[in-house]
Amino acid sequence: MRPATKRLFSILVSFGFLIGAIILFSSLVVPEYGEIQKLRGEKKAIDAVAQEEEQLVTTASRLLNEYQDAADLRDNLSLVLPREEALPGIINQIHGIAKVTGVAVEAINVENLPLEYSKTSSIIEPVGGFKVTVRTRGNYESLKSYIQSLETNVRIIDIDSFVVSGGGGTGPLTTNLVIRTYYQR
Repeated sequence: MRPATKRLFSILVSFGFLIGAIILFSSLVVPEYGEIQKLRGEKKAIDAVAQEEEQLVTTASRLLNEYQDAADLRDNLSLVLPREEALPGIINQIHGIAKVTGVAVEAINVENLPLEYSKTSSIIEPVGGFKVTVRTRGNYESLKSYIQSLETNVRIIDIDSFVVSGGGGTGPLTTNLVIRTYYQR
């Protein structure tokens, strides 16, 4: 064979291999590449859904924590302004504070005050109150401590008036306190 024929034959064989490679590439690789692209798209969609679900779980957890904080706040506020009359609690607080400060409670008179409604129509519940008259006996320092403890008590207590009598010399003082405490109905 002549060299020109050999060259032509090798070019034709190379061209045949090239066509075979193109056919092989188009029949095997291109469909799989499409499948790979489809799987990549599905993976991105699943990642996006997973990220969205994670954000929802994080938001739900944050809301649950805020709700529990709100419940704690509600419980704390119910100590300051109870949702019911809780008259025994008032009397126990008055006696307990007196006992701690060394004051003797001689008499307690409780008067239920009418409910105070908001002047505008709103969701605010009416506020009720008690007017409590307390007669106590003790020395000056004990009575001073008793009044300070009433004023700084966790429940809202206002001292409307007090009258001090007795104590001629070293004797005990007697006070008549008129205090006001509130509750929300």
